[in-house]
Amino acid sequence: MQIIADPGSTHFGDLNACIEHIRQAAKYSLWGVKFQLCEEKNGNKPIKPEWLRKLVDIGDEVGVEVFASVWNEEGLQTVFDAGCFSVKFAYSMRMSPLIFHAKQLFHRVFVTRSIMDYFVDADTNNLWTVTDNGGALYPVVHPVTHTKAMYRRFDGFSCHALDVRGEIKRARKAGCEWFEFHSRLGFANDFDVPDGRFASTYREALCAF
Repeated sequence: MQIIADPGSTHFGDLNACIEHIRQAAKYSLWGVKFQLCEEKNGNKPIKPEWLRKLVDIGDEVGVEVFASVWNEEGLQTVFDAGCFSVKFAYSMRMSPLIFHAKQLFHRVFVTRSIMDYFVDADTNNLWTVTDNGGALYPVVHPVTHTKAMYRRFDGFSCHALDVRGEIKRARKAGCEWFEFHSRLGFANDFDVPDGRFASTYREALCAF
């Protein structure tokens, strides 16, 4: 199973913190780190687009694939120009026409979907997530049921659960191919940003593996 760290906003808009996320991912043998090119609102902190090429180069040096989630055409072009091989679309973007364009540009296109999405694009890497009232649920406080049947339909899981280590174990046993979790560096103020309240440090999530 390939594991992707999603720092969300836990880099606090600091380039050195972004670099440390990549180094932590390499230390724990993760496949990739996915940053975000979202709007800066409600406490969310996207990376600066001009950082992405440098982050990709650092990822190449340590064997970690670096890419980003996008919400518009400009973000898609930024990820392509930075030399990323992958791109991600969040749950709110799962029906976006940009996905078709992305499939022409990237080796891998990750899309977060729910079990209620009856159409699943076979040409994308589909990560299912837990939803509530039509939207992705943050955080998930109960154990998630991972089944082999689920992973015959989906390629992986986008995790917003509090027990990331347990979810990794259950997902791997069920045949999950890709696992994405929200990561933090272990600073005292990690919980001051939206994603921090359900993020795990790399050690918390992965020290048993």
